[in-house]
Amino acid sequence: AGVGAKVVTHVKATGKVYGLAKLEDFEGRYTSVSKSMVAGSAQAKAKYENEAGVSIELVATVKGAGLSLGAGLATIKLVK
Repeated sequence: AGVGAKVVTHVKATGKVYGLAKLEDFEGRYTSVSKSMVAGSAQAKAKYENEAGVSIELVATVKGAGLSLGAGLATIKLVK
């Protein structure tokens, strides 16, 4: 989510969720409010918020070439 590149072969992210009152509020479209790369590593940090007031702070490990942070949009769906 939010991590983009010309060639990314793998993305693994973990993070914290804030403002989640109902599970139904988790799914949906998120917009980036902040993002950064950690110098000298393939680690990216980003914070996203959706219209329901849910925010997610992610730390991602990215493998690939030409790494940069993407456009700042993500869509999240829960798999049941």
